[in-house]
Amino acid sequence: ASADKATSLVNTFVSQFNSTLTHLKGKLSATAKTDGANTTYTRGPLTGDTMFSALRADMLHSLGRTYSGDLTRLEDLGLTIDKDMKLTLDSAKLSQALSANPKAVSTLLDAAMGKLNTALSRYTGSQGYITRSLASIESQQKSYDARMEKYNASLSLRKESLYYQYLEYQNQIADLGRTAQWLGISLGTSVDTSG
Repeated sequence: ASADKATSLVNTFVSQFNSTLTHLKGKLSATAKTDGANTTYTRGPLTGDTMFSALRADMLHSLGRTYSGDLTRLEDLGLTIDKDMKLTLDSAKLSQALSANPKAVSTLLDAAMGKLNTALSRYTGSQGYITRSLASIESQQKSYDARMEKYNASLSLRKESLYYQYLEYQNQIADLGRTAQWLGISLGTSVDTSG
């Protein structure tokens, strides 16, 4: 029963690991779409972000490395990375390893999961890359918001200034019209100031 439970837990890990890698791959990739002679590219939101590319590489590296002990590689337990960069589990091989040497299986899994946890901790947590990146983005957002507020205030003042300038020009035009009418009356000519 404990071998079945261990296999189930490893299967859950494989599923979660692959789900995470698939998510990262989708966010990091750029896809091409060709329509006739035109090719357009759609970039994922993290395309070109070296931090998340490194996260993906660190995750894969932590599972592909050699560890010390009676069992040294996750391949010894039936865990392998396939050509599509997916983690796969050969359940029969894991069951065989569990039957032959459960302590060595536990030691290898502890070492590999510890290495994966160490790799992930550089990205997560209060001092991780992701937290620091989010703090930097928030700081930039606040700076942009403050600049936008300043520009909007400046635009409002400029709008008000232009409005009063327009009113002043309207008053000057009206004064010029009245002056033209007065001159017309004085000189005995008719001056049309309607338009």
